[in-house]
Order: sequence, then C-alpha cells, then structure tokens
Amino acid sequence: MTAPATSERPSPASRLPTELLFRILEWMPIQYAEEVREDLVAWTITSSCPGLREMSLVCRSWREAAQSILFRSIDLARRYQVCGFIEAAKARPDLAYKCQSARIGMAYGTPEWHASEQDQQELSDRFVDALELVPSLRNLVLRTLMRDSHDRLMHTLERLPLSSFLLKMYDATEEFDGRALMFTPAEIYRAIALPTYAFELNWRPHWDPSKTDYALPPDLSTRIQRLSVTVNSPPGFQRILRMVDKSLTSFSVYTEHPFDAQGVVAHFSALTGLRELRFESNMPAPVVKHNRWFADVIPALKRLERLSVSEQAAPPCFIRSLPPSVKLVEYIYWDRRPDTIVDSLVEILEEQGEGYKFGLDEFVLTVDEEAFGDTVDEETVEDLTDAFGKLGVKFRVGFDVANIPEMQFELVGRVREVLGREGRTTVGSLAEWVPASLLARLAPSLPSKSEAFHLSLATFSPSSSSRIIPFRSTLQGRPPVALGREIRPSENEDDGVDVGFEKFLRGEKWGFGESEGAKEGENGVRELRGVDPKDVKELVVFTADRIQPFLNSLSTYSSAATVGMLGTSTPFHSPSHAPFSLFYGAEEASTGAVGVAIVRDSAGEEKQPRLDYGGLQPLGEPYEVTSSQGNIVLSLSSQNAARLLLSAVNDLFGTSASNLSAAQRNQEKEKEFFVAVYEGKPEARHVSRIMAGDPSRGAMSVETEEDVKKGYYVVFLHHPSEPTPLASLPPRNTLTFLSIPASNIPPHFSSSETPAKGDVIVLDSFIGASENGVVVKRRGEKARVCAIEGTSVGLE
Repeated sequence: MTAPATSERPSPASRLPTELLFRILEWMPIQYAEEVREDLVAWTITSSCPGLREMSLVCRSWREAAQSILFRSIDLARRYQVCGFIEAAKARPDLAYKCQSARIGMAYGTPEWHASEQDQQELSDRFVDALELVPSLRNLVLRTLMRDSHDRLMHTLERLPLSSFLLKMYDATEEFDGRALMFTPAEIYRAIALPTYAFELNWRPHWDPSKTDYALPPDLSTRIQRLSVTVNSPPGFQRILRMVDKSLTSFSVYTEHPFDAQGVVAHFSALTGLRELRFESNMPAPVVKHNRWFADVIPALKRLERLSVSEQAAPPCFIRSLPPSVKLVEYIYWDRRPDTIVDSLVEILEEQGEGYKFGLDEFVLTVDEEAFGDTVDEETVEDLTDAFGKLGVKFRVGFDVANIPEMQFELVGRVREVLGREGRTTVGSLAEWVPASLLARLAPSLPSKSEAFHLSLATFSPSSSSRIIPFRSTLQGRPPVALGREIRPSENEDDGVDVGFEKFLRGEKWGFGESEGAKEGENGVRELRGVDPKDVKELVVFTADRIQPFLNSLSTYSSAATVGMLGTSTPFHSPSHAPFSLFYGAEEASTGAVGVAIVRDSAGEEKQPRLDYGGLQPLGEPYEVTSSQGNIVLSLSSQNAARLLLSAVNDLFGTSASNLSAAQRNQEKEKEFFVAVYEGKPEARHVSRIMAGDPSRGAMSVETEEDVKKGYYVVFLHHPSEPTPLASLPPRNTLTFLSIPASNIPPHFSSSETPAKGDVIVLDSFIGASENGVVVKRRGEKARVCAIEGTSVGLE
C-alpha cells in the first residue's frame, strides 16, 4: 500500500468541510465593531448574525455573509497579516469597503517589534497601504509605526471618515535604539485638527522635553468634541487644551505626572462647553498634592453634567464646588482603606446644614471590592446614604469604573442611515419632546412613569397623478422682529439685500448691495422651477430661524397648503452644536429650510390646513385699527390701544392691578396676551402675541413680520387655563405640528442610552413639536410662523 503524495501548497479554506470552517470562523474574535476602546470585547460572527449557523447547514451562501462580517473589523500587526489583507482588498474591494474598524501597527511581543530598522520602515509603509484601501473606515487604533511615511499617513487620515481615532504610541524602548517614532507634537496637533474629525482621539506619546519642540503650528483649528488623553508630556497637554477649548464636549484624562497649576488651570477652566469629564490620576503622596488645583477648576465648568474624578486628582471637598449643571458624580478611591473616605464624605455632607440642596441627582463611590468588604460595615454605608438622601442625592457604591464619558451622538445618524437606504431621500429635523400629557392620550397603554423615545416618520407613495419633490433652501433673512420693527420705505424691498453685508462679516468675497437671496426667492424654490406653480398642492417644511425670505418665496405657490415647523434649538443636542439641525438626505444644515412638495396634475378636493390655537378665548370686543406703523398699533377705534388692552385685563381679573393680591399681580404679570388680526370676515388673518404696550403713548407692539394696517380689525385673546395641545386627537394619516414650551429633559442621542428592549407603540399619525413655533400657509394666503404655545397645525 502506498501513501498518496502530499503537496506543500496549502489548500484554500473553502475546501474545508462546512461544519469545520464554520467552527473556525465562529470563534474568530472581532474585537471592536462600533467603537474603539481600551477594554475591547471579543465577539463572533454568530453574535452579529444569529441565523448564520442554520444557513450554513443548507446552502453555501453563508460564506459571503461570514466574509462580510469578518471584514467589518480587522487587526493587522504581523507582516503576513498586512500583506494578506492588501492582496484580499485589491481582489475584493467590495469587502474592503465594508471595513469599519481597524487596529494597525507594530505590536510589542511580535517578531516585527525586534526587526531591523529597514524592515520596520518597509512594514510601516505596508500599514499605510492597507489604510488607503479601506475608504469607509470609521474607527482606528494606530499602533507604533516608523517615521518616514508620516506625510503619506497624515494625508490618508485626512481622507478617511473617522469618527474614533486612538493613537497607541508606546514610548521609545531599547528595542528601537532611539529611533524616531511616527508622531512628533506637531503631528499630534495636526491629527487633532483633522477636517473629518468629530469624535475621539486617544494618545500616549512621550517626548524628551530637552529635545522636543512643543510649539503649536500656526492657523491650526479643530472641531474635535471627544478627547481621551493619557498624559506623559504635560507641556504638550497644555497646548492641546488651548486647541480644543471651544469645541470639546467630552473629555477623559489619565496621568501619572503632576501638572503645573499655574500653567494648566486657565486652560482647563476655558473648556466651557464641556459636558462630560473623567480626570483620573495615579500618583502616590506626597506628589498627589500637586493636583489639588482641580478643585478650583470645577466651578468654571458651568455646562458639565457628568463627572468622574479620582482621589489623587481632587480631594472629596470638591463636591462643595460643583456647578448646578452636574447631575452625576463618580469618585474613584482605590486605596486599601475606603472607610476613611466614607467618614470624610459623611463629615463634609453634615457640614452643609439644614435646607441645603445639591443640583446633583446621583453620587457613585467606586472602590476596591475586597478592601471595601474588609473595612466598611453596613451601618457606615447607611449613614452616608442617609446623609446624601437629606440633600436630595441618590448614593451608591460601585466596584467597576463607570462609563464616563459616554456621551455619543450616533443614534440620529444611524436612524438617518437606515431611512436613506435604497436611494430614498429623507428630510426633517430634530424636534422637541412631545409633552407627556399628550403622549398619555395618544398611547394610553404607555406606562406613565416610563421615558418614551419617539420618532415621527411619514412616507409618501406616488400615484399616476401625483409625485413628491424634496428641496433645500439656503435663503436667510434678518434677525427676528424686535419690539418695534423699522418701517421700510418700500414693501417690495427684500431681506436678501443683507446677503452682501453678511458675506463681508464672514470674510467672504462680496459686492456692495448684493441681493442674491432676493433673486433666488423671487422664483420660488430652486428644485421646483420646472414645475407649474399651480400644480404644487402641498408643501411640508422644516426650517431654522430667520426664514422670512424663504416664507416670501412660497408665495409663488399660491394654491399650495403649507405646514411645518421651526426645528428645535439644538446647540447642546447635536455633535456639531449647531443652533438647528435640519436633514436633507445625507446633508445636515443649521440654516435655511428643507421640505417636500407634493405635485398633482389632476384637479380634486383641496383641503385647507387645520389650525388650532390651543384654547385661546376672546377678551373684549373687536376694535378697528385706526392708526398703526408696521407691527406697532397706535390706536384702536380712535382710542389709546394700550389702555384698551389694560382695561380688558382689568375686566378679566375683576379689578385694577392696584387692588390685586401679590400672588394675583404676579399671575397677571406672567400671563401672556394675544391679538387676532382680521382683514375681513370670517377668519382671522393671523393671531400673534402682544409683545409690549405703553399706555402713556398708546403704542402696542405685535409679534409679527406683517404690517397691521389701518382698517384691519383686532380682538384681544388669552388662555383661560394652561394651553392644551391637541384638545382632540388628530385623524389617522395626518401630519400635525405643535408649538409647545421648551422642555428641560436632557437629550438622548446615543444608542447606549436607548432601552435594549421595550414596548413599541405605533400610531397612525405624524406629530412633530418645537418650542420655536409652527409654519402655516392656507391656500391663497402668505406663509407665516406661529409660536403661540399650544398651537397646532395639521394637514391630511
């Protein structure tokens, strides 16, 4: 019997039995998928695609799915790994395109770590080659590379859509014989200023202060919002703080080095936009005293919401200096005697006295579990819990460091990504929370104490006679109306004349008297220029502020009914801190407007928008406008306009203001009044808030961009009780927009903050809410904004 000849050429993995191949791939770890973190958790192809095992038993197509999952995240440290990846990526660019996360560079303990300088340089070039083949890379861990390729590397990084970037640059060791690593301080600064950068940077380089130039390159700016730093070089750290003081919202700092308080306090205190912070130090006494300056920095961080700080970084008395914005504090204490810190906290809290209240919601003491069990008894914990409870703060003990910072903004992006698949264009904006009282009526089965996450979504199905056209407008006007709007000499003068002046203020090329915005608005919406205006039947819009030129442009479509809203204010609700967040396909805007136009060629029933002012009631009789200028009413029925309003208010309360109690006077002072303006019967032209009145002169200012003309009629209005949005629930398959008061509920735009499971309630109506008002235009009328609380506008 002869043994078959064997070949030294390896067989392709595809020839392995399916069950064996699946088992190999199943346990091949993909160590980071969504984010790059130090504590990376391994996961498998079956955890990402649970049905893959069953698929593998009946067909071969499971291999394509497995390949797609495996290429989603790569780890390249050895020469054969990076060369194999480059070969596969060139042969299958579709798989390389799926790569979202990568860990690349020489790793300590591998043969390449001890290779010659020439070999290390050649390998570093291959690592950069690999990065150039993954155009969709979002998360990157970059380990040690040699320096000659740094220019090409920086250009590659600038082209990648990175959202998370971790530089794991080890200190120079004996193995490198003093050879230069990839990054100098100047290159670190450039990395922070990457134009595509939006999320995180972590680095831990060490430079010799006597041989290093720490100077910031000129004209370098950044929009980085999330930063994680292991500080081995305090001089470089101070310069980083100078770069990020205007953009940073989430910050994690770890150091084993003392900082010079005089050099770092001012830079740390300038991080006024910071909302999440971890500052952890690991220095033994007496060196630890050098970081006591941090307690002086905390009061300056007036927007801080979540704080994690170690005992070596700040003494426990720092809790006396917390700004009111802080809602969660973690205090890290790894000492073997946690009973001492518990006693100190009890003493500090008892010193606060009766009636003292923290703005804080929760305080977490993170300690070593074994040491805590050995030194702290239950009675001591109860004393500390009670001491915090008396101050309105929840207390708990933790044995693992909390996930601070954890603020992320990927949730909205993921929703938009899903909605934009298959070539669909989506438009919309971030909106205010729908009031809990309305949610309870819309969804009675929703638990009353649960926090509901809601998404309003409407889709359009075209027919043979109708279609939909999305559009984006960049028209922008003057700031909002003041108490008395300047009377312009010509009604035809357009807000667009401000375009040239605004370009001048931004330092852009401009021309005197430019009116580009006016010319654009005269022809309506750009995307609708090929459409007969009379065929535009409905418009749904989402806008920023300063939109009067855009509203004026809608007059082109006189037969269109228009509904929509001003987006909610989002400077602290979005990663870019934009004042408004409007979405148009893959684009995001903070000015102008987005929307859709419904075009129908056939004639049919054309319903007007539903408009309800949330229970406003008349206050007195109608009056004719006998004198006015712009939005200022001077006389009504030849009488002092402001005195007529004051008289109506006195009639409402049953007496004059001087005879009211203090509580009633305060109620009268806080109560808002409105005016309905009639051009003719039967409906009001518009309803607007009364901004101010001067009985001595008779002037009464109305919050409107329209002139209140002589010959119009007005009626004073008020809310007899708290405004109730949507007194009757909207019909099915309708669009409804609400004007509501701003909520104080913190935003939840991270997927980690949303519940993993829970009841999903689907309603048959679209509801969007904003504290900035709704947009409405009835057929044949002008478009306008109404910001009266409780107002709703709807369209079937």
